[in-house]
Amino acid sequence: MALFSVTLPVIAILDEKLFVGHAVGHIDRTGSIELLSVLKPKVRCTGRFRYTSLQTGVADMRCDDGVAATLAFDALGVFSGHGHGSTPKGPASFTFGLDYKEAARHLTLPDGTRLAETLEGLRLQSAGSSEGSR
Repeated sequence: MALFSVTLPVIAILDEKLFVGHAVGHIDRTGSIELLSVLKPKVRCTGRFRYTSLQTGVADMRCDDGVAATLAFDALGVFSGHGHGSTPKGPASFTFGLDYKEAARHLTLPDGTRLAETLEGLRLQSAGSSEGSR
């Protein structure tokens, strides 16, 4: 199956926490998602996705800390897209195949925050803060 698969970066917001990782998509339009919390790397989320039409699909994710989400997604291109859904505590969103600047346009960020690339990697920062940005 590896000959007919692609690995893409994933950025997600689940329960107002930032997760990063990757998705592996297969030629049959299904795949897996693996994410780690940026602040608590021991918190891992895994999931599956599948396309339900040419441009849309659904992803299910479960995290070690009990968070679970089902998200509908839209493809922006062959290897990129974004999705939205919810957890019991609030909105959930994710992007795949996008750099962090483009991803920020599609993610549901917690109120008063922005997505920033810092020396430590991606972080949620106060919208007024420029500290640590590259």
